[in-house]
Amino acid sequence: MTMSPFQVYEDGLSWVGSLATIHPHFEQWWLMPSSAHEPEIPMSDREQIITRIEARSAYFDKQYPGTSSPANHSILLTNAPGEAKWRERGCLALSIRAGVGELRLEINQIEQIYDSPCDVMWGLLKVLTSRPQATFAQTNVQQARGRERRHYSSQLAVFQHRDFMGWMGYVDRPVSTQQIPDAARVERHGPGTLILATESMDLFDAHSVEQVNRVEIAMAELGLLAVRGAGLGG
Repeated sequence: MTMSPFQVYEDGLSWVGSLATIHPHFEQWWLMPSSAHEPEIPMSDREQIITRIEARSAYFDKQYPGTSSPANHSILLTNAPGEAKWRERGCLALSIRAGVGELRLEINQIEQIYDSPCDVMWGLLKVLTSRPQATFAQTNVQQARGRERRHYSSQLAVFQHRDFMGWMGYVDRPVSTQQIPDAARVERHGPGTLILATESMDLFDAHSVEQVNRVEIAMAELGLLAVRGAGLGG
C-alpha cells in the first residue's frame, strides 16, 4: 500500500508498541540515521520523524525520477541510541516496508544477549505475524566459529529453489503437529500457524541442521514453501 509520512509513522509506532511486551530491550525505539552525520530520533518525536521521512522521500524521487519512492512507505527503526548501546543490544534493525508488504527484523548475537534466545525470538515472531495480512515468515541464521562463517539459507537449506523457513516461522494455514512431527513446536496463531523447527539452532551441529531440513521437507510436501520465481516468465 502507499502511505503518507504520517501514516508511516503511526504504523511504525503501532508495531514497536506491540514489541514492547516481549522484553525491556524493546520498550523504546528510535528512527535510524541515514548517515553518520544524522542523529537517531526517538519515536516520541513525531514531527522530527515525519520531517525525516519526507526528506528521504524527496531525495529518492530526485535520484530516481518517475519511480514510486519506497521512502513514502518505509521506516527503519532500532531499539538503542548511540553506537555503544546499539552494539550492546545486538545492532537491531526493524525495517517496515508497507509498500511491498515486507517487514524485516535483524538482530546480532542473540544467544549472547538473552538468557532464553529461543523464547525471545518466538515472542518477536508472534507479535510480527499478529496482523491478518501476515502470510509467511522465516528466520534466517548466520553463525561464525573461528574463521568459518555459515549462512543457513544459502548454504544449508534443504531446497535452493524454494522458500526456506529456517529456525522458526509462520504460515497462513492451519497446520498440526501430526503433519510436521519433527518440529519442536507447532502453535496455532490467528488464521495460521507458528512453527519452531528446533529449540537450539546451531549451524555447526549436523543434527540441528538435519532437524530443520526435515521440517522444511514436510512443509514442502504440504505446499507451504513456495517455489522461488514461480509465475515468472512465459
